[in-house]
Amino acid sequence: MKNFKFYQEIEKHREWLKSGKQEGKQLIFDNEDLSFLSLENIDLSEAIIKNSNLQRATFKNVILDMVYLDNNNFDYTNFIECSFTGSVIKNNRFEGVSFDNITYNQVLFNTNRFIVSTFRNVKFNSSSFVSNVYLKLFYYNIIYNSSSFSKEKINNTEYKSVQYLNTFINASIIENSLFYDSTLKNSYITLKEYNNSYFNTVPKYFFRNCINEYNQSYIDNLIDNFNLFEKKIINKKYTFKNEQEFLDKYGNFLSDYIFFDQLKYQFSLLKNTNEYKEVLLPVEKRILYLNQILESRIEMIPGLNNGDEDNG
Repeated sequence: MKNFKFYQEIEKHREWLKSGKQEGKQLIFDNEDLSFLSLENIDLSEAIIKNSNLQRATFKNVILDMVYLDNNNFDYTNFIECSFTGSVIKNNRFEGVSFDNITYNQVLFNTNRFIVSTFRNVKFNSSSFVSNVYLKLFYYNIIYNSSSFSKEKINNTEYKSVQYLNTFINASIIENSLFYDSTLKNSYITLKEYNNSYFNTVPKYFFRNCINEYNQSYIDNLIDNFNLFEKKIINKKYTFKNEQEFLDKYGNFLSDYIFFDQLKYQFSLLKNTNEYKEVLLPVEKRILYLNQILESRIEMIPGLNNGDEDNG
């Protein structure tokens, strides 16, 4: 049976998740041939797959929360109705790939290559994109919400009905690409665009003429997000009564930490701009203070497993 070893490891991984990581075994694959793999209605949360061949695979209704995907080949693979939360996707190759009805929450995309691929009905929430390359892609009905882009290279890509909401785009290049019926709202945009002869959207020049109009709205919204997060963390309780409650609170803490890291990243890119320096300097001091609180709670987590309580 093709990939029989993988299916055996999946059963161990399911037991590992179900038992709260006390039984079974975490799914970890390195340098494996997983081509033509077909998975449906399964939870692969926290799986690790590196340096492997996943060409022509199918993932349908698969939970891929907190997965780590590094340096894999996903050419001609299909992702259908899958979910990703808190995942890291880096150094992978995606050629001829179809992404349909996918939700990404707090996902990091770093140094991946996307070639002649399609995204349909996809949502990206609080996700970060750094140094990825896109060539001849097609996007339809896409939402980027509270996400950030930096050092991206986009060429010959077509966007239809794409929404950028509270999104940060910095130091990226868009070339020979088209936008139809797409919108920007409360977003910070600074990038280079080349050879985009026309845009069937409003405004006519989708990014270039929006910089001044949207930057201040983005800054205001970013500061509001930080204020809400700061209040949430300072008032948050980490007490628990049993092991399952500890695991739940630990997962929630990791989500908070990932979100805070994204806020810090966006501030770090903005703090040296003369236009917003005065606004961001006081916030930077509060970030350092809040970072100390989060770091101390990381150190305290092993003690929680023994029943200690933190009322801070």
